[in-house]
Amino acid sequence: MRLLAGMSLAVAVVGGALIATPASAATWSVVPSQAVGSGSILSGVDALSATDAWAAGGSGNGLVERWNGTRWAVVASPDLLDHANPSSWATLNAVDAVSTTSAVAVGEGGGAVAERFNGTSWSRSTVANGATVALKDVKALSPTDAWAVGRTTPTFNGLTAARHFNGSTWAEVATPSPGTRDNWLLAVAGTSASDVWAVGWSRNLPYGNRTKQSLIVHWNGSGWSQVPSPNLGSQTVLKDVVALSRTDAWAVGYGNGTAVALHWNGSSWSAASAPLLGTLDAITALSPTDVWASGTDAGGALRFANWRGSGWSDQAAPSAGGSGSPMVTGMAAVGPGTVWAVGSVWDGTNGTGTPLAMRTTNG
Repeated sequence: MRLLAGMSLAVAVVGGALIATPASAATWSVVPSQAVGSGSILSGVDALSATDAWAAGGSGNGLVERWNGTRWAVVASPDLLDHANPSSWATLNAVDAVSTTSAVAVGEGGGAVAERFNGTSWSRSTVANGATVALKDVKALSPTDAWAVGRTTPTFNGLTAARHFNGSTWAEVATPSPGTRDNWLLAVAGTSASDVWAVGWSRNLPYGNRTKQSLIVHWNGSGWSQVPSPNLGSQTVLKDVVALSRTDAWAVGYGNGTAVALHWNGSSWSAASAPLLGTLDAITALSPTDVWASGTDAGGALRFANWRGSGWSDQAAPSAGGSGSPMVTGMAAVGPGTVWAVGSVWDGTNGTGTPLAMRTTNG
């Protein structure tokens, strides 16, 4: 992650509370991306600079696109399908790059899938014990140090899953699974080889139990351990995480239909103020005082939220066009003010989707 100093703030009193808002609202716009087939989506994004970014998703198979400063273009990537199975499908859920010559992408499709970019082309990587694994997110710390997280189902009950990349293969590493019925890790972020966070949710038996509890685990360089995390209501799900330093990290999601934001201060996770939205689905940061998140309001409309050190402001996303519902599933930021958000516009009536990419350059 590349950080820069926060922008100036304007302060307003709303309902008796002091709320910090950006001195000028960011200008978001839709940037055309490439659709492949009738069900294309973009799930994850990472930016190296204002003129170099990667996005990954799927269209029944894996989909990789690259931004060159002018446009998004599809980049050839491995065929992830099992052609012996006529119902085979695959998708990439996340991508992360450490340089122009090193990036990784992970996903699922009849098991875990993973790819690596070497500066010239993408190739498929082996995932240990991946047959029952779905990988949801990835964080690359170096070309030989990356983490992917998700869920595995060796039995009916789901367990958390983590795989570590050493530059050639993805090895299985044990992770806590506190839920007796189900466990998910949905996102991963880190600042160093000994400071990595993963977040998601867990649930206990009996099978009719619908209560979901927040789940946060931490890698200290030698093992993963669960770290206590707040629950807001009986349905607390953490969907994304961003780490800025060992003493500054954010996790976002929802609890009982209300957006949830948790903050790490170096010693504990606590509930922080959150924008008045229904959910927060993705988060990224330009600096400790310039954090961006995306989510939806109570009516399902897409919105962007911005933390500037002492409060959140939020704004409507630009119209994505089409007849479907826009959603953002991944965000990435790079200085001096570029923030990307990717997802899809999905029309549930006919089962078609188009990829969605949005950007601000004055974030």
